[in-house]
Amino acid sequence: MGEHVGEQEQHGLIVARAQPEPFMRAVRKLVRDGTYLKLARGVYIPRADYTSQPPWEQHRLRALALGTSGIRIIGGRSAALLWGMWTLVDKNSPVEYYVARGRKDTTCSGRKLTGRLSTKDYVQGQHVAVTNIAQTALDLARFHGFEDCFMSVCWALKHRSDATEELHRAATRSPMLAQCLQLADPHLDSAAEAYFLAQVRHEGLVDLAPQVELIDARGVLRRVDFYVRGTRIVIEISGLGKYGDTEDKQRFSVEKATNRLDALVTAGYRVWAYSAKQAFSGYAYRDVLRRLQLHHKKIKRCSYALCYFCELGFYGRALP
Repeated sequence: MGEHVGEQEQHGLIVARAQPEPFMRAVRKLVRDGTYLKLARGVYIPRADYTSQPPWEQHRLRALALGTSGIRIIGGRSAALLWGMWTLVDKNSPVEYYVARGRKDTTCSGRKLTGRLSTKDYVQGQHVAVTNIAQTALDLARFHGFEDCFMSVCWALKHRSDATEELHRAATRSPMLAQCLQLADPHLDSAAEAYFLAQVRHEGLVDLAPQVELIDARGVLRRVDFYVRGTRIVIEISGLGKYGDTEDKQRFSVEKATNRLDALVTAGYRVWAYSAKQAFSGYAYRDVLRRLQLHHKKIKRCSYALCYFCELGFYGRALP
């Protein structure tokens, strides 16, 4: 862009108000050429930098772009994503937000959430305002239902114990959030496990203990994802996050996990293993009920093939 060099924010976005005008003229020309994308009014990013990102990261960038105006407070699933909470998004998920009190939003970008927020319901990050953890859980209960709320509460209990008191205060305003707090478990390792347990706890048909240690055929204590109480049945939910982010790490971890399960089978346990995709589709839960010969209602299917963001283990991201 010649001598007029601008600066990108840490998250890779170019915010017009922070750049010299000659630089922005060059950026707008590149938008017309298709080299750059306009994510929101006055917010741009190189097209290649955006399209090369996975769906959850694209959503995060769009949420940051919409939030930079100061008009919007990011909420719902978008806020959960910015916090690093276990949540469900795909490339088509709209950015969810509230309009700040006293401000007007004339755009039609994203999903505008209804309701009023007090200053205690959100925090101002370096770049955007985001609903706090308790309000985010309330939003998930209100706008998305039990599974979403349950996943967020499990994440908060595991990764942000400092938010527990705040969650309990918020639960006085939402019976669903109160139920999730009562049923959630702080020991789960992934979003897929949390989604599976949400279905189990919501219907109450299976007496399941998460993260139990069992003795295998070699006398070694082995921790399993779930154990069906009163049986010798073990349920394992696999996911990319468990096996590492490189091929070598994944190969080593999968081999180790296979040996662990073989030792449990030798000790007389029955291992029912499912993928993260099977957990999110509802198949894993339906299959468990079928195998246990339990009557069950129609199971809600998650419309997301995979919760990619959560499965890769991006926990506790600092506020943008």
